[in-house]
Amino acid sequence: MPNRWLIVFSAALISLVGFGSRGVFGVIYVEMLKEFHWDRAALAGVYSVGMLLMGFGGPLAGSLSRKIGFRRYYLVSGLLVGLTFLLASRVQTLAQVYWTYGLLGGLSLAALGFGPTQGLVARWFETRRGLAIGIVGAGVGAYPLLAPLAQLLIDALGWRNALVALGVFFFAVVTLLGTTLMREPPKEAGYPRSSDAPREGAAAGGGGGDWTLRGALGTGPVWLIGLAWFFMAVSIHFVNTHLVALLVGIGHPALLSSSVLASVGVFSVINRAVSGGISDRLGRVRIFVAGVVSACLGLLTLLSLLAAGGGAGGAGWFYAFAVLFGLGTGAQTTQVTALASDLYRGRFFGSIIGFLTIGFGLGGAVGPWLGGLLFEWTGSYRVMIGCVLATQAAAALSLIAAGRLGRSLREPSPAGAGAR
Repeated sequence: MPNRWLIVFSAALISLVGFGSRGVFGVIYVEMLKEFHWDRAALAGVYSVGMLLMGFGGPLAGSLSRKIGFRRYYLVSGLLVGLTFLLASRVQTLAQVYWTYGLLGGLSLAALGFGPTQGLVARWFETRRGLAIGIVGAGVGAYPLLAPLAQLLIDALGWRNALVALGVFFFAVVTLLGTTLMREPPKEAGYPRSSDAPREGAAAGGGGGDWTLRGALGTGPVWLIGLAWFFMAVSIHFVNTHLVALLVGIGHPALLSSSVLASVGVFSVINRAVSGGISDRLGRVRIFVAGVVSACLGLLTLLSLLAAGGGAGGAGWFYAFAVLFGLGTGAQTTQVTALASDLYRGRFFGSIIGFLTIGFGLGGAVGPWLGGLLFEWTGSYRVMIGCVLATQAAAALSLIAAGRLGRSLREPSPAGAGAR
């Protein structure tokens, strides 16, 4: 039997590449605005299209990887992400950016998103599932770390050649790890039936069958978890897309601006792994709410800096924002997935988490587009930051409700396990 922790770390690196293909957009966004002088909302819409495709492609990705096998699945996925960057490096019009980075990039993100990786890892772990998912989530949260790398490549090669280099790197990581290490647990190991976490949504009895997507959709918690993911994604992807442009726009150097975004990723990575293990003991909802408080403190710091002018003297405070926001959103993302895996265990969890990514994709589409639109209308990001504070509060309320409903959730009977 392969080392299951090796599979966890491979899934984390694949997730880093998948979401890193989105994470570098904030840096490329600035370069394209400089060269082509496009409308900010129109260009940010490219990111939004990709997130929509990721969201709605998530359910298909979760089931497809299981049907065709991970070796073929990740070979195709690696080719897709590499082709995205190769073609995007040659664009001359906004429509071409939508076709390449928006359409193809969205499909590659769907292929490398939450469903296949986190669904697989959840099936390998009967205990310590929160920690395992937290480590994979750390790979997702690490994508801002690629922003300074992208900026250095742009400074050295120009943005077009930088995209080619990134495409080759992403292709190599996905195909190497995906085709050699990612695999289903052997049948004799069984599938997870319980967790050592004191779950908010512990099943109250039931027959011990596997949850299917159809069965999960008939329950309230899955919709509330998806809603929490939507609200959370609005804030995460607004920051991912617009933070570098925000800082450059008030006079900070591009490399410093990308390093602030990378700092968000560093602290998100730290807390995704740490909070996953802590929530195995303290509960998913408590840690999620703590993450919301931290993220809101970070957003209030950013808002106060903008109100004060946000000049060069405030650079240290922008890193304070990065610490608070990174720690907060890192905790949030891990708990959403971990709570879902506690409530809806079994072989088809990849399809269930794939469905939940629809909410994440929709939020990831709304945040960047709305941020660009409100900037065009007001000339500032302050109104959008206020909106993001509201979405953080809404995410907390949604997950609290999901946890409470989950306490009375019953497991499906074995007879329903075969339905898909």
